[in-house]
Formats: sequence, C-alpha cells, structure tokens
Amino acid sequence: MQDFLQKLHAATPRTWVTQAIIGLNVAAFVLAALAGVDIMAPSAQSLLEVGGNWLPYTREQPWRLFSAMFLHAGLIHIGFNMWALRDMGMIAERFYGKAQFLLIYVVSGLFASLASLFFSAANSVSVGASGAVFGVAGAILAALLTDRTNCRRRS
Repeated sequence: MQDFLQKLHAATPRTWVTQAIIGLNVAAFVLAALAGVDIMAPSAQSLLEVGGNWLPYTREQPWRLFSAMFLHAGLIHIGFNMWALRDMGMIAERFYGKAQFLLIYVVSGLFASLASLFFSAANSVSVGASGAVFGVAGAILAALLTDRTNCRRRS
C-alpha cells in the first residue's frame, strides 16, 4: 500500500484543485459569517439569505443549486466536510487529473443539490458539500474497482 501511495504522489505531487475547493468553501463560510450567519448554529433563514437551497427560491434562482454546495450549517459541518474532502480529494485528483476531478466535484454537488430538492429542500433549506464529497468518494471507489492493475489477485 505504501508503494502504491508513493507512486500516486510521485505522479501528481501537488493537488492544488483540492486545496482551491477547500479554500472556496472556507471563504464562503467566512463571508457568510461576516454577513451575520451564526458559525455554530445558523438559522435556516440566514442560510437562505446567503444562497441556501430551498425549492420555492431555487425555482426562481437556479444558481442556488451551485451556491448551496459551498455553504455550511456551522463549524462542525464545514470541519468534517473539509477534512473528508482533503483526504479523498487528494487521492481522486491524482487518479483523475485536475480537470476531471473538478468536474466530478461540481457535477456531484449539483446533482446532490437537485436530489436535495426532491428529498428535503422542498420543506427545509439545504446546504453543504457532503453530496460533492460523496461523489468524490464514489469516483475513488469506481477507480479502484475498475482499474484491475491496482488490485491483487486472490487465490
């Protein structure tokens, strides 16, 4: 495993797209806090005011599907999402390359926002990068399951 990780790191020594996405999420969190959103327990109304995803608003303002991916419902929420993104993003970015990784992240986040409209955002405000992060996790899993050269043969 260590040999595999060293080869992966050597192939792509810097994962600046992952770091940039984390930076955008943190910047959105800071800007929301400066706009008056509570960093520990934000209200649904305050998240809606800064771009949260809620069906009645998103119908008229589809950009909320995108903005909601970068907003978070508190310090713990962003902390865990960015921790997971850092760990998985660095691997996925190395597997897929910068452009394709960015595409995976954005498309996963947009589809997660759409799914949220169906499952919960009709009744409540949804925010967070969790859907995009789960998309990245799925892409890693897909890469591991389809790249037979990285899998050991079992007897």
